[in-house]
Amino acid sequence: MIKVEIIRNNNNIKKISILGHAMYDEYGKDIVCASVSTLVISTVNNILSINDKTIKVEQNDSRIIIEYIFKDNIIDILINNMISNLNTLASNYPKNIKIIDKEE
Repeated sequence: MIKVEIIRNNNNIKKISILGHAMYDEYGKDIVCASVSTLVISTVNNILSINDKTIKVEQNDSRIIIEYIFKDNIIDILINNMISNLNTLASNYPKNIKIIDKEE
């Protein structure tokens, strides 16, 4: 299962952590993993192309962590769009992706 953890402080997103494999299908054929990867990587790439000082990104084979460095309205729109799409995936594939949204 893919776990998406959204950490907020005063309702502002501080960090997003995405970890795991959806297990919808075998590795390389998993449409849920491909969807999550596409959403997250395209959002990160778009943010970094606009302003590479607004977020910090750590990535390894099974996890990506996105940390806000400072707030920006355009970046908020991109991040909230990504979260909205991840929530849609989670409601369509509840056995494969879970969203945990918590206040710090």
